[in-house]
Amino acid sequence: MNTFKWLIKRELWETRSAWFGPAITAAVLMLIALAGLFYSVNGSLSAEIVAPIGQSSAEGLNAAALAGLGLIAGIFFIVLQITQYSYLVDCLYSERKDRSILFWKSLPISDAATVLAKFGFALLVMPAIAAVAMTATQVVVFLAATTKLGTASGVLGLLWSPAIWLQAFAYVIYLYFKVVLWALPLMAWILLVSAFAPRSPMGIAVLIPAALALIENLLIGSHFIGTAVMSRLSPPSMWKAGPDNNIGVTTDGMEFQTQDALQWLSHPMHALRADASLLVTSPGFWLGLLVAAGFVMSAIEVRRRRDPSA
Repeated sequence: MNTFKWLIKRELWETRSAWFGPAITAAVLMLIALAGLFYSVNGSLSAEIVAPIGQSSAEGLNAAALAGLGLIAGIFFIVLQITQYSYLVDCLYSERKDRSILFWKSLPISDAATVLAKFGFALLVMPAIAAVAMTATQVVVFLAATTKLGTASGVLGLLWSPAIWLQAFAYVIYLYFKVVLWALPLMAWILLVSAFAPRSPMGIAVLIPAALALIENLLIGSHFIGTAVMSRLSPPSMWKAGPDNNIGVTTDGMEFQTQDALQWLSHPMHALRADASLLVTSPGFWLGLLVAAGFVMSAIEVRRRRDPSA
């Protein structure tokens, strides 16, 4: 356990993008929010904003507060995914490129521990850092909104309602794990490419599936490989609100839709249970986990057998 902990610390020390990306994003959003305090605070713009808000229903204010939290979370989610994939494609390749693998191979640390630590760092530690930056940004943005719009009736209580914050945070956590677990085969594939690519791992990670999809299409006229790869870029939208505003279930399409967030506002726990139940009972979900496990094991074996000096 101590070895694994120190391997995680090593990645934290060496991977500036793990905190640099979220920190820059947080700084930009905070500056925008704070700059808004000095823009027409007592002018007509503020009056035009505050008046309608004060007349809005509690449900409308609740939805607006959740939408604000969700918008900030969405920005950090995009930044996180970019940094995760960038890290995975480079983590095993860079140690061969700069020859640091010679040092780490000389230590009594198994290849399995090293690879799993890097994979765990991308899946768990990087999101934790992003979550801290996201929460700090949400607090600052809502403080700015409170200062600017707090005179509107009911705004202050709803902006800082613990139920709203917990509901938004629960949705973000669930969505993150849904996206990551669904995309795990792609992330594990990129990790494997980082282990064996002699150069340009990102290009190889993209070109190999593209070439296989093209060959499949030319030989048998099907699109199974291309569809399988593209479907993992976003999780399946398995439930949606019907005309009567009740939660319904669908397996049509693989794109995550904004309708999901609206369903969460009306039926948060019902929607989460329904979606999670369908996700874990989907054959594609478990097949993806098996494929990801195979790629990770292959990455471990490639690192173990590869000549460190090559």
